Amino acid sequence: MNLFSTRSYSWQCVPACNHNPLSDHLPRPFGIDVTMSEKAGEVIVHLKGEVPAIEACALEARLPGLSSRAPDRVTIDLSELTFLSALAMGVLVRFRRAVVRAGGRMRLSPTLQPQVRESLEVAKLTELFELATERNMR
Repeated sequence: MNLFSTRSYSWQCVPACNHNPLSDHLPRPFGIDVTMSEKAGEVIVHLKGEVPAIEACALEARLPGLSSRAPDRVTIDLSELTFLSALAMGVLVRFRRAVVRAGGRMRLSPTLQPQVRESLEVAKLTELFELATERNMR
């Protein structure tokens, strides 16, 4: 298999995401909190905290299996997210792809922390993700 194929690729969580019994006793300076709410045919996924590379698999595991439910629209609320690693951005891209393949639309909340907005802009993902407006978030 060509690892650099543009047709398809496989991404797997690596040891950082495997359970380590010793990690239960270590302080966690970061973490991600994922909650979900529904409103008039739209699912809103709220992300709060930080998603460094070591937490990308945790984000992927915590994102609900929405694509199989085929909601009309999914909004990812990043307003309380303070850091987003490149691996976590990849998780969001794959999640968007699954939502679109299921016939839905995915967008990001209009309010982004400056460092999160900059990360998305540098990665050119603001061109991929539709940004909701304050008016249509209500």
